[in-house]
Amino acid sequence: MQAQQDIAFIKKQSSRVTSGKTFRMPPMVCKTELYVRMAEVEETLKNQSEELKAQSEWIYVVMKQIDKRFEEMGRQLDRFMFWSLGLTVSASMFIVSI
Repeated sequence: MQAQQDIAFIKKQSSRVTSGKTFRMPPMVCKTELYVRMAEVEETLKNQSEELKAQSEWIYVVMKQIDKRFEEMGRQLDRFMFWSLGLTVSASMFIVSI
């Protein structure tokens, strides 16, 4: 939101310069104001970058937990498959022996 306002402000100021219209304020004041806005934009982007890094670290932790869960489910499935194989072989041997 702030970035859009800053872009609109910069476009407005740059269009005034290129159109040759006079400023309501002296150019030095306008230049200072632009520098202040640029500093604010840089600070906002820095904060957003830090937030994205924090979110990516959180996502990494969640994905590790999901991986662990899938590995656990795989081990449970392997145990079930061995159990069912053993049961099938035992039942087959019982039927053949009768």
